[in-house]
Amino acid sequence: MKLVGSLESPEAFAEWLKTLGGLKTFWTKPVEHVEILPGDPARLLVGWKVKRGYRRIEIILALGKHNLDMGGGECKLVATNEVAERRYPRSVVYVYTMDSRLLESNTRVDIDVHEVNRDILGNVERVQKSSWGFYMPPLPGSIAILAGMHGKPVGAAYYNPSSSNIDYGVHVDRRYWRMRIGTRLLHEARRLALSAGREWFTVVRVLRSKRPTAQDRRAMAFYEANNPTASLNVCRIP
Repeated sequence: MKLVGSLESPEAFAEWLKTLGGLKTFWTKPVEHVEILPGDPARLLVGWKVKRGYRRIEIILALGKHNLDMGGGECKLVATNEVAERRYPRSVVYVYTMDSRLLESNTRVDIDVHEVNRDILGNVERVQKSSWGFYMPPLPGSIAILAGMHGKPVGAAYYNPSSSNIDYGVHVDRRYWRMRIGTRLLHEARRLALSAGREWFTVVRVLRSKRPTAQDRRAMAFYEANNPTASLNVCRIP
């Protein structure tokens, strides 16, 4: 499986990586500099802003490559659409296009799209804490998508126009799981991406341990059930 045409080239991947820096995961830190190195597979030499200044790391864009053992030396990141071995810390990027066959959503859900403000973020916070136990504020420029039923917020997501990513994933109040509310949020993210002239949108799931937790498996099953056009494993290889 290929990724998506607009993300496959090293240049496009590098630009997308820059927009994800605010997420501050093990591979999406604020980017200071990216240099594309020649060779097959393509390699990116990335300079990150970190607490103690500046750090460089190599990212191997190994789409379609089966061998994740890229040799010793300094820590590397490998982005591959092959199945990642469990011994590597990893995250999964789900890529949805306008043609992705999202599941049928709950049509009884009311959807509100807002620029973020204190009142809106209060509702997002309540949903996130019910969904995964803690709250993450949005990155600058993000759009809040709220799903409501019976006049109360039951689902939430941040769509980031800069990256076309759903930052921190899709969240639904635990009392409303398995009602296709999360799928309704995915449909709305696709509508926002289309209105912005995008060909795709993404969701990044960072696994909390080398072996997926029950919460990881639940989230991954949800994203995979909604038929992403492609998925990408980003692995840290010592």
